[in-house]
Amino acid sequence: MAQGSATIKDISTALKEGRRRLEICGLKPSAAGYALARLWQELRRPLLVVVPTPELQDSFSRDLRFFLRDSEEDDPALGPVFSFPAYEELDFVDLAPDCLTPSRRLAAAYVLGSRRGLPVVVASALALLQPLPPRDRLAGLTEYLLVGAEVERDKLVEHLEAGGYQRRALVEEPGEYSVRGGVLDFFPPLAPHPIRVEFWGDTWTRSGNSTRRASGP
Repeated sequence: MAQGSATIKDISTALKEGRRRLEICGLKPSAAGYALARLWQELRRPLLVVVPTPELQDSFSRDLRFFLRDSEEDDPALGPVFSFPAYEELDFVDLAPDCLTPSRRLAAAYVLGSRRGLPVVVASALALLQPLPPRDRLAGLTEYLLVGAEVERDKLVEHLEAGGYQRRALVEEPGEYSVRGGVLDFFPPLAPHPIRVEFWGDTWTRSGNSTRRASGP
């Protein structure tokens, strides 16, 4: 785009007309977040925001959520703002397994790949360089459950573990699950809270959010 001032409408029009590259300079991070939020509202299409560092990714995500707070869907799985974080790599440091990072990465990849809603995905350059599992493997690990359908609890637990879920006494973060008798709590990446299901034989019923979380194995 030629040098000079341009409005959000000018930029969105240029993109709709097929312009592949636009350079916009001189915006502070918060102003850039506002401009991107307005641009998303104009274009009404998925948006991938690539930032130089993980730290800037966090602040950009917060800014976009603030400016798009009135655009939130009733279903949290539809966004609109998703963070695609990078794995933290520290040499010679033995870290406990992190469930939150892969859960957020999978959630962002899923909404982009499934074309659900109009997500805004914020990623650092490092995060984009780190590979995801193959799409066919992710598809094979996707499980759809219908309330009242017959399913074996132990097979469902095996499926969760094959997908990377980690067993905990308390389910607090995405990617964790807990079993106590006929009660199973698990926290899917796209859910705002853990989900509790209760088994009656091989039939299960969803009892809503796991507000009273499992306190033992």
